[in-house]
Amino acid sequence: MRRIRGYLLKLIYFPICRRCKGLDAYQYQPHQNEHQFHRSRRPGLYFEYGGHYYEGSISHYWNSGFRIVTTHQLSLQIGGVLPRIKLLSSDRDHFLHELTITALAGNEGTLLIDADQRNPAAVEQFHEQFHIAFLGHSPLQNSGHAHSLSMPSFIGRKHYTQEATEARQQWLEQATGSRISHVSQSIFHDNPSLLAGNIENYIGSVQIPLGIAGPLWIRGTYANGYSPIPIATTEGALISSISRGAKACNAAGGIEVQVVRQTMVRAPVFFCGDMRGALLLAAWMEEHSAGIKAKAESASSVAKLVSIQTHPFGDQLHVQFCYETGDAAGQNMTTSCTFVACEWMIDQVKDMPEMKVLSYMIEGNMAGDKKVSMRSFIEGRGIGVLASVHIPEAVFRQTMRLSTDQYMRRWYAAEVGGLRTGMVGHNVNFANVLAGIFTATGQDIACVHESGCGIFKPRQESDGISIHLELPSLVIGTVGGGTGLPTQRECLEMLGCGGPGKAFKLAEIMAAACLALDVSTSAAIGSNEFVKAHEKLGRKSSQTGISRGDITTRFFQSLLGEQRGKVKSFESISLNTESSVVTNMMKKQTSRFQGLHRYALHLQQDGVQRELPVVLKVKSDDREMMDLGIGIAKLSGEDRLSGLFESQLHIFGFEGAHLREIALYKHASAALLQYCPDIYGVVHNEDKEAYAILMEDLSSYSHMNAIQSTEEWDDEHIGLVLGDLAAIHAVYLDQEERLPAAMGVEGLDVASYVDATELLLALTDYNHERFPALMSKQLHGLLHRFIRNISSHIEEMRTYHRTLTHNDFNPRNLGLRVPEDMEQVLEDKKQALQDGERVLEDKKQLVVYDWELASYGNPQHDCLEFLIYTLSSDVPMTQWDRYLDGYRQSLEKASSGHTLDKQSFEHIAILNALEMAAVRFNLYLLANNLLHLPYMERVYLNLARFITEKLAD
Repeated sequence: MRRIRGYLLKLIYFPICRRCKGLDAYQYQPHQNEHQFHRSRRPGLYFEYGGHYYEGSISHYWNSGFRIVTTHQLSLQIGGVLPRIKLLSSDRDHFLHELTITALAGNEGTLLIDADQRNPAAVEQFHEQFHIAFLGHSPLQNSGHAHSLSMPSFIGRKHYTQEATEARQQWLEQATGSRISHVSQSIFHDNPSLLAGNIENYIGSVQIPLGIAGPLWIRGTYANGYSPIPIATTEGALISSISRGAKACNAAGGIEVQVVRQTMVRAPVFFCGDMRGALLLAAWMEEHSAGIKAKAESASSVAKLVSIQTHPFGDQLHVQFCYETGDAAGQNMTTSCTFVACEWMIDQVKDMPEMKVLSYMIEGNMAGDKKVSMRSFIEGRGIGVLASVHIPEAVFRQTMRLSTDQYMRRWYAAEVGGLRTGMVGHNVNFANVLAGIFTATGQDIACVHESGCGIFKPRQESDGISIHLELPSLVIGTVGGGTGLPTQRECLEMLGCGGPGKAFKLAEIMAAACLALDVSTSAAIGSNEFVKAHEKLGRKSSQTGISRGDITTRFFQSLLGEQRGKVKSFESISLNTESSVVTNMMKKQTSRFQGLHRYALHLQQDGVQRELPVVLKVKSDDREMMDLGIGIAKLSGEDRLSGLFESQLHIFGFEGAHLREIALYKHASAALLQYCPDIYGVVHNEDKEAYAILMEDLSSYSHMNAIQSTEEWDDEHIGLVLGDLAAIHAVYLDQEERLPAAMGVEGLDVASYVDATELLLALTDYNHERFPALMSKQLHGLLHRFIRNISSHIEEMRTYHRTLTHNDFNPRNLGLRVPEDMEQVLEDKKQALQDGERVLEDKKQLVVYDWELASYGNPQHDCLEFLIYTLSSDVPMTQWDRYLDGYRQSLEKASSGHTLDKQSFEHIAILNALEMAAVRFNLYLLANNLLHLPYMERVYLNLARFITEKLAD
């Protein structure tokens, strides 16, 4: 143990002895961050002074010192030294040494030892040594060591890796001084990605002992026969008590069980302008219940909305949506369904002023989620189960060691106790057996709170005792959540409850186990064997980003510079962003100032005033975009899908997207930038997490956002776009080394696609089930084959010609403008006429924006994406071939020196279409479940038709 030599420390002593009375004027002032031990838990210590040892205790401590209380009368002097201080209870050789007395004061035998605040090193060393010597561990340092409080952060696929796990383990051991040699031993060590969707910041496993109770004879509709009961617990006597109850019930002929209902509840609340509006909304919901039901069920292939209950209160309308959820507990599923239904309702009533619907909240606390509530007790939440058994007198006496008469007299007293305390329901310890089974089988353990609320009711009869049980709110499932983890899956299989179709069986087994435990425990309490048995056996700063308040003339001036003049004023102009997928998804997630904003800047230069229309693009950082995607995946109601999405979302290219477009506008070749908007300035502030682009206003250009229909896209304009696209692709064709590293553009990485295989398969299955009219059985099979062999397909795409691709090339992100150099335009027209070519009335040029997803891939990708958005569904495949081949020839011509074989070009185009469907459009279909984009069906069917017809040839 290092000594605190050389540091000035202050000792303030409050002696009982009378000769220090002159110092009584000292007033003790509590220290900042002071902690006080309870009087009964003060650590005892001894300290040396003047060659003698004295006992005392610590009453308070803080960062730089502590307070000692002692009954000894001591004569201390300023400049005196306490050579050693040590805890009485510590066997370790940890001391604090040589504390110098620099001040004295008197009050009831109290010493204050305080490091000199003017010496930060002394404070820090004292703080660390005090924790080690007296509290038994090293503290997390927060004075000058902010990095030690920052746990290693990993996003995307890196979060669930051995590297990330070991980094967190090392940080924890370093930060706390404790070893986790046992916690780190886990079956997930070699493959932590199995935990995606179940836990974050994984470091290891807590191994809870698992025992088997029973077997228990169950006579139910779904569970019929003897069943062992796996119980994960650290409580001695629990499994023995269940087994004793099972013995009595088995001898009585088994426990009869029956599932009576399944009701998962989600309870939003709507805020209206007044009480009348809330009542009118309730009436409207009753009239349109069929439409609400259809919308709610559209978000899930499993959930069925069985009832809607409205509860007006003042200007609020609480609503309870009650579902059946198949074999899942269904809490995420019903959240998704209710959200979709509420969004539809809001859209339907927004133009009905009499209702004055202002907003809604997805959960108004009437669902009873993870809480004991009378509603859940009376009407049920989850699966409702009944159980009954009749135990003959002889069997009861033999196994429980008391008569039924004795038992009932004691149970009468227990019921009175429950009534006096306001117990909801009445049982002994349902929660105990449920917690053990929940933990063993991967249920949501927090739901034990509501699941354990129920009735246990014995009734004496002439030949014995009949016992009846009700569990009204058993929130369980056999699919989703933690039920798919290896050990939890094994426990479910022990019960014969693994996978779909088994939830009701599991519910019947749990109810029977609850009855067996309660009959045993209540009898043990009644006979006073309860105590004997136990003795024997046993979880972002508001200052980040750009706010509306930041948008000032000075803000615009800093971006424009001085060359364009002085910004005198500005005004906001409306801008239609309805077609932007990301912008609209971000609007639903956050109210922060983000997305596209149009302004008219009023400039003055050399006495001349002019107006400059601009668009400010305020960008979300990549973490927000990825969180948005994770949120959408969670709304699917599929736990495994959302977990896979979180661990493998790297495949969508969101990482670094907030910086990529800014870097491209700053570093890309001028040959490419001529096809981009004029950029007036950018914001790139990592400290504030502020990212923005100020660019020219493209609103006056033709074909802007021409995505809702194909009418604007005639043959000539499609050809114009494909021709300019070839010129863009020619800039970096097969020249990846020329790409500036600052742009952060990634290529086709085989390992990334392989890592995401499970996610892509899960998305494909989910979208096929949700949208069978869009993803046909044939396409579903083709995508499955592509994904399962994705490594060879991506490698084939890698070996073909590659270039800088926009990777989101569709009418949302492009327009057509007239070039400034009109003389050159006229010259081009003249030459075209001489060559006998058809000339457009106004020669236009492609302008492309929103480059955040730019990638280094095959040029066919952008070409195909553009065609699926702009061609009508009745265009024959020969027309597709003509456009593709025209683009191929344009790229050959623009790149000068490249020969692109037609057959190989088309083969790679098909692989790109498959990749697009498996990755980007699987994501779009998932988002469409929430956004209902009007053009998505047409676009997706075009992509599907291209794939199926090409591969059918």
